[in-house]
Amino acid sequence: MYMTRAKPLHSIGSILCAWKISDLPQGLPFAYLSFTMLLRIILGEDNIKKVHLDKLPDTIEDFCDFLKTELGLSGEIIIQHQDPDFNMELYNLNSMLDLPRDKATLKLEYEFARLTAVNLRETLITGIDKYLDRFLELFRAKRAIPGLSSLIRQLDHGVKY
Repeated sequence: MYMTRAKPLHSIGSILCAWKISDLPQGLPFAYLSFTMLLRIILGEDNIKKVHLDKLPDTIEDFCDFLKTELGLSGEIIIQHQDPDFNMELYNLNSMLDLPRDKATLKLEYEFARLTAVNLRETLITGIDKYLDRFLELFRAKRAIPGLSSLIRQLDHGVKY
């Protein structure tokens, strides 16, 4: 089986996708047509991941779902891409056609789902119970600060404010 020179196709894909399907030799299975995109995903200043994309999703929503699954994220995400038309500045991705052919650097803005799953009141009370004794020791060590002595006496005698 051989590959003849053909007109380049302006779609996204790897080298084998650089030819129009109509220009390929008859009988070439579609399995020879491959798509691979390498994504550099910035999740945070110290959190950057590499992801391989084998199929370009049809919509941004499908792309968001793929990234959330691949990266273990939940909640809403906003995908930003480096736009070569504007000196590689970040812009929100509005169309899958805005992505470059083979590599892209994307930044994801997302909400932390784990914060919504935490009972903040219970966590605060548990933290106070755990660290109150040490806090009071530090407080007592600073007795020389004006007004602190009377506050410590009130704490020691259980006076409520």
